[in-house]
Amino acid sequence: MRFSGCAAWSSYNPVRKEVASDVTNTVRWLPNLRKPLASGPRELDTPSWGGKPFSYQEIVQPVLEKHCVSCHNAKTRETLNLSGQQDEHGIPASYRTLVSQGWVHYCDCGWNSGGCEKLEPLTFGTVKSKVWDVLNAGHYEVKLTTDEVRRFKTWIDMNCPLWPDYVDRTLRKHLGTRVSSLE
Repeated sequence: MRFSGCAAWSSYNPVRKEVASDVTNTVRWLPNLRKPLASGPRELDTPSWGGKPFSYQEIVQPVLEKHCVSCHNAKTRETLNLSGQQDEHGIPASYRTLVSQGWVHYCDCGWNSGGCEKLEPLTFGTVKSKVWDVLNAGHYEVKLTTDEVRRFKTWIDMNCPLWPDYVDRTLRKHLGTRVSSLE
């Protein structure tokens, strides 16, 4: 087997388990790559919301209602509204706030948005979202459970989906409702 780079090459000898390179002209020993994992395969861990399609209003909004809305709502003077109140398009205030104000970092993959290029790992999602900087710094001692963190981070790392389906927004029925509790 031979791996090539820009100006150097390396080869791996599976019998002797060694790597040779023309850059250093040395041989380094590798661990046995054929050794199976000691623990074996694990069962998939189903999240608390089950295996249904991901819905922001059902999975993420209850976390915000429980920990954030008492201070960050439409009645406060600041512009950070994390309530579940829907606008005329059926979009919760919290979703619009988190996305449009840059609290979560997502990849705009819209048609002709210029965001459909290949992105390097760790350049968007949870690792680049401001909301985690604030929460990790101890924002007024807000403590999310492991499940609540998983809900929020899953949403961000899925690129912030709003609805659980692909129904066009103009065809969607808007109820103007608000979700207020974790199930």
